[in-house]
Amino acid sequence: LLSEQGAVGVLLVAAVAWLHFVTLRHLRRDVARTAGVPPDLLRETEQFAGSLVAGMVGFLVEAAFISVLYYPYIWHMGGFAVALDAAVRRELAALPRAT
Repeated sequence: LLSEQGAVGVLLVAAVAWLHFVTLRHLRRDVARTAGVPPDLLRETEQFAGSLVAGMVGFLVEAAFISVLYYPYIWHMGGFAVALDAAVRRELAALPRAT
């Protein structure tokens, strides 16, 4: 990676991977802290977010051994993380507020 993209490229790819993990960590935390979340939404969010984290970890481990820079999987998983975040936050916004 460093020989192909240089230091700036390495930093950009690292930022994409880091933001993937941060987005999913914040989503899981926010769902767990929200009162009145249906159990199925909580369970599915944990499962999907956990799967995306495991997939990114697997991708990064693979990247340590072979050049995967031009594979689209990092972008697909990033897109799935953003889509999951948007969908779950839409569901959270639709929950009735306790007064």
